[in-house]
Amino acid sequence: MYTIDEGQLTVPQDWKDESVNVLTSRTDGTPAFSLVITRDDLPQGMTFSDYAKQEVEKISSSLPEFKLIEEQDTYRIDSHAAHRIEYLWKSTEGHLHQMVAFTSKEQRVIVFTASAPDALTEPQKKQVTQMLLSFRFRQ
Repeated sequence: MYTIDEGQLTVPQDWKDESVNVLTSRTDGTPAFSLVITRDDLPQGMTFSDYAKQEVEKISSSLPEFKLIEEQDTYRIDSHAAHRIEYLWKSTEGHLHQMVAFTSKEQRVIVFTASAPDALTEPQKKQVTQMLLSFRFRQ
């Protein structure tokens, strides 16, 4: 049984969840910001720490005008190791401010990416942090 917010469906056992969840907010005239949740698998033989370092390297080397604001490699989400980075970069639509957090359980990686045009406000950053810390893996 596969569950989404709106309901459930039965899928073959050999199917894998590769869904993308996009949550958005627009309040009090502030620019919209979003939280995107994606999934990945740890490559065979790779530790979560090595995976996170590799992904940070991919992000930093592929985004135009990348500027790292903060990196935390001792972060925790639901008592699991997590890696969080905050950065700015220039997309074709303009500057973006993003916070990305990676965490994993067993071989499954969950990636949370919060984005806002120009800059995440302090209240937005606090809200994203609260959402990340509220995440619980299914048992």
